Amino acid sequence: MRIRSIEASDREFFIDRCHAFYKTPACDHEISQQNAERTFELLLHGTPYADCLIAEDENGQPCAYCLLALSVCRRATRRCSYGTYPNVFGTFSSIKTMKSS
Repeated sequence: MRIRSIEASDREFFIDRCHAFYKTPACDHEISQQNAERTFELLLHGTPYADCLIAEDENGQPCAYCLLALSVCRRATRRCSYGTYPNVFGTFSSIKTMKSS
């Protein structure tokens, strides 16, 4: 298995998996085609708020994605700042657990 950044060639896989995820009991509504496409474009061209990693199987085919929501937490007191700490939250979407109908 290989994990890599999202690429333009992942468009169909990513959008298909987004629709599959939003059809599960974890969500109360489906994602529109426009929102799935916009999300892909933002991830592909870069945004400071999210990132996406793609897992490939032994044959080089995408088999899962990890959508990362990135945030920055600033902690400070009256007198000094403790700095900036990146927080990363991820969710894996696997083709093995979420097959299309």
